[in-house]
This record gives sequence, structure tokens and C-alpha cells, in this order.
Amino acid sequence: MEAPDSFSETALEAFGLSIKTTEKTLVKDVFLKIPKGEFYALLGRSGSGKSTFLKGILGLPFPSSWKLDGTILFFGRPKSTFPPRDIQPVFQDPVLSFNPTWTLEKSLSEPLRIFQEAKTYEASVRHWLPILGLEEKDRDRLPSFFSGGELQRFALLRALLCRPKILLLDEATSALDPILNSEILSALSELRGKEGVTILWVTHNIKSAFKYCSRIGVMEKGRIVEEGTPSELRRRPREEETRLFVASLPGEGRK
Repeated sequence: MEAPDSFSETALEAFGLSIKTTEKTLVKDVFLKIPKGEFYALLGRSGSGKSTFLKGILGLPFPSSWKLDGTILFFGRPKSTFPPRDIQPVFQDPVLSFNPTWTLEKSLSEPLRIFQEAKTYEASVRHWLPILGLEEKDRDRLPSFFSGGELQRFALLRALLCRPKILLLDEATSALDPILNSEILSALSELRGKEGVTILWVTHNIKSAFKYCSRIGVMEKGRIVEEGTPSELRRRPREEETRLFVASLPGEGRK
């Protein structure tokens, strides 16, 4: 059983968040509260609304025919009043987030130049490169040189270099091999424990969510139908969707 976490300050809140198209509701009246320093996983099948929900939290542009309702707060404040460097997203497909004509070095250093934190850049890069399985020489290459998994790691590196208060990850480790995936998730778990970074991780990786996250939400048909700690969901899953996820964990299905 995982050790209980103690949280006091709320980092992220969603009140009645709904996202609708002219034909259907993609996210339906979601309420979510994530305390500072929590590693929260949002599980759900493809099409359940996880990634759309995350885009709604970020305030990313939707087609003009879509409608977003509800309130999003970061540490009790609207996103428009929250420093951009403090909220860092990492998406499943990192290719679109890199300028193809820039070296990785330029893509990594530019945000810190904008945020006037260039003095911390070199030390932070050298700290995170080995943890993320990246090499020093790779910084001088263009994005086209790298695989999707490598670019995922560079996208995560760029986000971490900003020293964010909130990390929003959309399948951000999906292209990694199991060993590296575990090492990175372990490092992220340690980061939130030592520095109070709050992480919302949208994922299909049930096994890793139950191993590394402090709390898990289960999304089905645009709604969070159940949430709890990994131990709580293992012992007493209420929803059928949650029971199916728990049954897929190693050893659970044979009980």
C-alpha cells in the first residue's frame, strides 16, 4: 500500500467543465480538484474525452462550432493571470511542438531566454539529460534527426527546464521503451515529492499509473466516473470501467 500524501494547497481546479460540438458532448460537466504536489493520472479508453479535457484546461483553441463551458483555476487564479512558465504541457506528438529549422539547443534555450532564466539553463540541462536518456551532442541537431520517442524526451526536457509549478502531460511517455518509461516516471514522482510540482498525466498506461501516481481518475464518455488512490481503486472499484482496468493489472486478473 502506498504511503498517504499530505496536501494543503490546491493547484488545479475545474468546475463544471463541458466541451460540446454541434453533434455531441465530448466532456460533460467535469469537476476536478488536484492539490499541489500530487501526481494525478487520468485513465480512460480512446475517445473517452481525456485529451479533449486536457486541451480545455489549457485553453487551447477549438473549432468555432465547439462550445466550452465551466471554470478553470490554477492556484485559485484564472490561467490568463498565471505566469506561462508555471504551466508546461507536453503532448503525445512532439513533432509539431518543435521548429524544424531550429536545432534542439535553440528550442530548449529559447523559453528560458524569454522567461529571463538563462543563467539556470546549463546546469538544468546537464542534470536532466542523463535522467531522460539523452546525450549532450544531440543538442546541436535538428528535430528531423530524432525518433518520436527521442523528441518526446526533448519536449519533456524543455518543459522541465522552465521549472514549472504544474506539468500537464498528454501521453507524454507513450513512445518510450518500458525501462526508460519507468525511469522517467520515477524521476517525475521524485520531482513532485521534493519540489511540490503538480502533475496531471493523461495516459493509457494502467500499470504505470497505479505504480507511480498518488491518485487516479477514470474517465468514461466525457465524465470522470471514479477517482481514488491506487490502493482504494484496487480494493473497492465501484464502476465497471475501473474494475476492468484493475483486472488488467499484473496478478489482479488471476485472483
